[in-house]
Amino acid sequence: MKTIKKGMETPVYPKNSALQDPYRVLDELFDYAHLDELEILLWEWLKTSVCGNFNKELTRTERNSLLTLYEKLQQLLEASHLIHLQKQKEHKSKRTG
Repeated sequence: MKTIKKGMETPVYPKNSALQDPYRVLDELFDYAHLDELEILLWEWLKTSVCGNFNKELTRTERNSLLTLYEKLQQLLEASHLIHLQKQKEHKSKRTG
């Protein structure tokens, strides 16, 4: 399995303005789909990625749904990172204060 290394080139996506309030990203994710729907989409994404049948078996709508899910997960990752940084900052200020 390929591991991620620091400095490895990855695609850069425009930052969502909603990341100014990282908790809003959670609302947007679950407004997009319910948990059970997200789990189904993730499973479809995994199956099509592993089997290599992205264009063969999925409809255009299903492919678009998977791409939208990817964008939502990218935003979730960014929001989680911001929340993590906020927690670290709070923790440091408590230790020094």
